[in-house]
Amino acid sequence: MWTRAWLSLALSGALLAGCGGYLDDFPANTVALGPARLDVTEVTVDAYRACVSAGACSLPVTGGACNWDVDGRGNHPVNCVDWHQANAYCAWAGERLPAEEEWDAAARGAERREFPWGNALPNTQLCWGPTSGGHTCAVGSYPAGNTPEGLEDMAGNVWEWTLSTYARGNTSRVVRGASWDNGHPAFVLASYRGRYVASYQDADLGFRCARPM
Repeated sequence: MWTRAWLSLALSGALLAGCGGYLDDFPANTVALGPARLDVTEVTVDAYRACVSAGACSLPVTGGACNWDVDGRGNHPVNCVDWHQANAYCAWAGERLPAEEEWDAAARGAERREFPWGNALPNTQLCWGPTSGGHTCAVGSYPAGNTPEGLEDMAGNVWEWTLSTYARGNTSRVVRGASWDNGHPAFVLASYRGRYVASYQDADLGFRCARPM
């Protein structure tokens, strides 16, 4: 069995300040955001399986470090899904993928934290290179890395698809939050952004959903 939990966030007037990326920094930008709520956890294998069973989601890729059809991984984030699969799941669940600005505001908070948990450098607070064991972790396994507001795994475990395109003229989708196979503190900064083409599937990539209030 699986359950969905949300965290309501007042994101009005959030500041999105960039810090590094695969090619360039995201310029500091003030955006007007309405109230939204993000899922507390990344979407799990068990949750995604319910969507597949309902005929609304297609199967993830398998093999390697992908979690689908691996015993004991039901409470791990579903990975090896592309942006279209993530988008389909969120629509089936009555939600949508978070806009990059919403994700950023939720990860950094009103005080603009460097990392989701605060400003202390990452160590054992998250599922990443030094702690992961070479694969994803069960969602919520690292409560010391939660945001003060209660969101889990906003750094590490899997990169998370967002609704947003990377830049004008670049239709790649923004991903945030880094993953289990990242081992450098810069990658897990709450402001760090990456991008993948929407058809990309990999073991370091999953998602969570959001809903405007």
